[in-house]
Amino acid sequence: MLPRTFFLSKLIGLYCIVIALSMMTRRQATVETVTALLQNPAMTLILGVITLAAGLAMVSRTIAGRVGRSSWWSPSSVGWR
Repeated sequence: MLPRTFFLSKLIGLYCIVIALSMMTRRQATVETVTALLQNPAMTLILGVITLAAGLAMVSRTIAGRVGRSSWWSPSSVGWR
């Protein structure tokens, strides 16, 4: 496993545990926040864009690292021509 992948997995795992514990301890606030978010389309869009950007940033760093080394991944394997 690449060091960057190992670091990201530990970081994201710790983040998920902290957020889950926070949500469990403040259950009512979590329900109110999620309800308010789902009733506001603009906020839902903004959260979606932020989430998409974060996901693409992680994937593009991984792909860029693999393309430099001749690995199994290539642009043609995902349909880029």
